[in-house]
Amino acid sequence: GGTVSVADNDNDPTNEIELPAGGAGGQVLSTDGAGNYSWINDNGGSEDQNLTGATLNASNILQIDIENGGSTTVDLSSLDNSGTDDQNISGSNLTGTDLTIGIENGTSQTISLASLVDDADADPTNEIELPAGGAGGQVLSTDGAGNYSWINDNGGTDDQTAAEVTYDNIASGLTAVNTQAAIDELAAASSDDQNISGSNLTGTNLTIGIENGTSEVISLASLVDDADADPTNEFQTISRAGTDITLSDGGGTISVADNDNDPTNEIELPAGGAGGQVLSTDGAGNYSWINDNGGTDSQTLSLAGTNLSISNGNTIDISSIDTDTDDQTLSLAGNTLSIADGNSVDLTPFNNSGTDDQNLTGASLNASNILQIDIENGTSTTVDLSSLDNSGTDDQFDDEVPLRTAVDMDEGGVASPTLETNVAEAIQAIAPITSKAARIFYPPSIAVDASTNGSFTVDLYAQYTAQFGTPTVASSGAPAAVPTYAATELYYYVTYADPAVFDTATMSIDANGVLSYDIIGQPSDYNSLINVVFVVK
Repeated sequence: GGTVSVADNDNDPTNEIELPAGGAGGQVLSTDGAGNYSWINDNGGSEDQNLTGATLNASNILQIDIENGGSTTVDLSSLDNSGTDDQNISGSNLTGTDLTIGIENGTSQTISLASLVDDADADPTNEIELPAGGAGGQVLSTDGAGNYSWINDNGGTDDQTAAEVTYDNIASGLTAVNTQAAIDELAAASSDDQNISGSNLTGTNLTIGIENGTSEVISLASLVDDADADPTNEFQTISRAGTDITLSDGGGTISVADNDNDPTNEIELPAGGAGGQVLSTDGAGNYSWINDNGGTDSQTLSLAGTNLSISNGNTIDISSIDTDTDDQTLSLAGNTLSIADGNSVDLTPFNNSGTDDQNLTGASLNASNILQIDIENGTSTTVDLSSLDNSGTDDQFDDEVPLRTAVDMDEGGVASPTLETNVAEAIQAIAPITSKAARIFYPPSIAVDASTNGSFTVDLYAQYTAQFGTPTVASSGAPAAVPTYAATELYYYVTYADPAVFDTATMSIDANGVLSYDIIGQPSDYNSLINVVFVVK
């Protein structure tokens, strides 16, 4: 069968992959997430984007649009209720596998993350798991502390803060000329305290629900030892015997023989690999970890004779390049880029018109009422909304304030009454009642001495407050005194007086409820009648 070399410089077959063809200077190694690798260009370019608009709909949902990117929305409806329910996420913690999500002035919720902990050999120290994802064009990155992730390598990012993005205010009617100012101008109402409600954990996706608000889903895949419960896609501790390796978790022995019997097309991972770095090649069989920080690591190319150098990088001899003898034509058919007499490349993963389109990825409000808006692969920006927290500046008309429960105010006894649903309807229904009969009441009975003719006075208000303030008996649980009005809050009337006993022509009541009257005769049966009525002003 012939002789096959399985040479391995460090005698560790677990840190090698087979190189695809190509690999020119400056290219980086990419994966499509299905075990296939290719060399792609990393040209460090950038493409500025503008936020193109911001709209607030009838439901108080703020939509922020970005050029060539996905829009994001911020639910501001919670700010439209007179500041009666403001709350912040506060007091959250992780104890063991229990995640407690706390909320200010509300009920916290605990979610078990135990289902995320899975380790085939119960030894979390001997594994480096491939992260989920790995779409076409992505490259494998590390933070230098044993954590790996797939990142997009699309030639640099365009990270901008909201204050650096111009805003076209012609259509919106706002005065702001940048996005930061536009958001500040839109934030004109107070906040709305809510309870954490409806949270759940599905697989590695944590849904945080909030009362009367939009839920947010957070991936917790980075917390698990084995997110897919598949120990075959992890790097295990192994032992080697020739071309056979044995997995430490008892998974059996596998061969590390070379599939194409060609040991020249394989590489070993170089030492290092700090956070955010990707694997690069100089085209001459040398590999290194390089920084890929979104196009912000500016470097200078220089040419000295036939040596092309990049600052802080390698030098390549380009003397072998004959620019006059290898003229070829590039052609593009759909998403396939071809070169005459050469290979073709599928550009579908890079079909973004050469731009760095970014999406707004989230918005959150902290305990100090600071609104943070996050952008994909960019710097977040914050807006101070603390000035809105004044509990009562959300002016509303009475017909805009709904009743918590619809109720009939004025049709008692009707089989199918019309229920009042907002404050305006309730006021209009009850006003005719309270403006008339409900404002009229009789004071308590008092004795008037009519045994002798002459001029007298009686303080009706004092008699009223004395009896209401010290009732003889009250029902169980009732207050000690009956509520009373101030003297100046009432009108006083005598609706009838016996003309044989009282001189009604000279009778009078002052504004404080003092009645002046003249007795002109005695009741024939020692009883007479005078009716007094109080009316609330």
